[in-house]
Amino acid sequence: MIKRYSQIISLLILALFCRQISAQQADSFNTSYPHNSIYAEAAGNGLLCSFNYERIILNFDEGSHLGIRAGLGRGFFDDLKSYPMELVMLYGPRRHLFEFGAGVTFLSGNHYSTAHGSVFSSDYFAQMYIFRLGYRFQHTPRGIQIRPSILGFMTRNFKNSFKDGFYASAGLSIGCGF
Repeated sequence: MIKRYSQIISLLILALFCRQISAQQADSFNTSYPHNSIYAEAAGNGLLCSFNYERIILNFDEGSHLGIRAGLGRGFFDDLKSYPMELVMLYGPRRHLFEFGAGVTFLSGNHYSTAHGSVFSSDYFAQMYIFRLGYRFQHTPRGIQIRPSILGFMTRNFKNSFKDGFYASAGLSIGCGF
């Protein structure tokens, strides 16, 4: 399990390093597009709700961007906390962008039972793999963002804490770019 976390951390460090390389090339970074975003998301990769930060780390051309996201959220149960992390690709003109993303959400907390029996065991830590297909409307170059998306969640059984399978969800987030 520690090897998996070290791979994720290595990927994030590599992504930040790539951003620093492109900072040397003034023409490669579109200054009219916001490279930082903060937003609140409902039913997204943070489960019930989450607050997230996104940073665009690479611009490939006028209409395609690579970004990383991280956040803190709450789950559907009493003490479920979520920590979503995602690598996202954006395609399209400045105001209308399509999002394609993949990431992982770490879950922790306590939950004892539901109407269907025990879903989460107490004091657990689990992961869900997330796949995103979405749309982003950017009102002004550095203003409000509205982002509906469809997400796929792939889960694995971690000490009987979560049922295996593939689940889908529709999420909505509202935030701003700066």
